Amino acid sequence: MATIYIDLISGNDGNDGLTVGAPKLTISSASTAAEVNGEMILLDNTYNLPANNDSSLAFSGQTLRSQSNDASLCIIDGASAAWRFSLILSNHTFTFKNITVRDALVANKMLNMADGGTLFVQNNIFKGIVINSTRHLMGAQTGDADITVTGNKFINCNSISTQSSLCSVGGTLGTGTIIWNNNTITHNSTLAMKALLFGTTGTGTIVTVKNCILYHDNATAIKFMTVGSGAVATFSNNDTFTTGGAITNTNVDTEEDNITVDPLFVDLAGGDLRLRQASPCVGTGAVT
Repeated sequence: MATIYIDLISGNDGNDGLTVGAPKLTISSASTAAEVNGEMILLDNTYNLPANNDSSLAFSGQTLRSQSNDASLCIIDGASAAWRFSLILSNHTFTFKNITVRDALVANKMLNMADGGTLFVQNNIFKGIVINSTRHLMGAQTGDADITVTGNKFINCNSISTQSSLCSVGGTLGTGTIIWNNNTITHNSTLAMKALLFGTTGTGTIVTVKNCILYHDNATAIKFMTVGSGAVATFSNNDTFTTGGAITNTNVDTEEDNITVDPLFVDLAGGDLRLRQASPCVGTGAVT
């Protein structure tokens, strides 16, 4: 186990990555050096990467986070909808946190669990992401999968077809636990997603969406959650506000203590999604 530093522009995979002054260039090389339960630290910068950046993780239990733990200071910038960024987890346990990814293409899955595993996605900003037809920003296609998504902001993410989503737990999936808590989703562009959280899920899978805010101002109706009939799904203490198309769920067992009012962001147009003091969401979430 080691702590390995990464600079996606000025690093060198010939470095040992053990200090800020000698960072690795690629996440794949850093993962190999960090070993089991290691930590990878992406140096604070805006990385305007010129080409696709796909990485595979070599060991389980690893974390990739920003240097300052402030997503606004560590930005992976695709600069176009044709640029691709992805991490392949290969049935590992992995934590991705405190990083901004913007203006990138999801050609398969950005956080790709492949055949299952455990994924924690914490306090990131995903902005201007374009998701290809039948693809998903994160998730698994097969195997047992546990996914916990907490404290993230999804801003102006869009999809090319109605079979795409932010989080997929579909395919021939086994059982697992899917938790979405304290996430904020705003849509201010053409939206064609199947659902924000979509999947067939295995019988007995537990899916919980709690304390989330969806601000929807597109004319197209959208489903927040669509899961298979075998899952046990709970949707509670969320604010789903729309000035456009309807927001609904499919196959949700329990819907309770939700509201449908303007969350009163500090500055939605400017990207400041903090809540004003007068927000109806302040103090109304459930303890988790």
